[in-house]
Amino acid sequence: MSVPVYLGVDTTNRIRSDELFLDQVDAGRFVAVNSTRLTMSDNELVMRFFSMFSRYEYAIKAAGHVHVRGGDAAEPDWQYVIDVLGKLDNESFERLRERADILVTDPPRKQVYRNGALEFVSTESAGSAAADLTVWLRRVRNNLFHGGKYTREFAVLDDRSRKLIHCSISVLDGLLSVSALEDLADRFRGYSPSESEG
Repeated sequence: MSVPVYLGVDTTNRIRSDELFLDQVDAGRFVAVNSTRLTMSDNELVMRFFSMFSRYEYAIKAAGHVHVRGGDAAEPDWQYVIDVLGKLDNESFERLRERADILVTDPPRKQVYRNGALEFVSTESAGSAAADLTVWLRRVRNNLFHGGKYTREFAVLDDRSRKLIHCSISVLDGLLSVSALEDLADRFRGYSPSESEG
């Protein structure tokens, strides 16, 4: 699908482009500032990941696995997923872990603010292989969604970032095949936007 996209320093100086440039949204059009860009294939990859991730988190909550934070804020209870994965036999968990590939061999780093600058740092294990897997999956999402993969001058969606996203999609797909998490898979596959009024 071709999406008309305009780029320029402001919305009055537009140039039509066949590539999708992301920086800010203006009246439904993506407007690039400082040449921050993702190609259409990168955009499709990111949108596929966001779609799968958000549907999976919806499924966790719709299945009744809700973590309440700050009085009444409803968040998906990833600890439920961790607990289920921790009870899998070694062979089943290894099949899932194999999908993770780079998530395991070179995990996504956490963005931190130190000494007046943003940087990415490696972190310690979350305590178990199952916990690590879900932390890394959520970190890929956080780094993309909260802008950790972009700078003022360019999008940092390099080969490593693409591999992290591909592996994250593969892990989500693998989670949908875990029989002990069938309640989540059913809700993921049966998702209907009308079920959520938010």
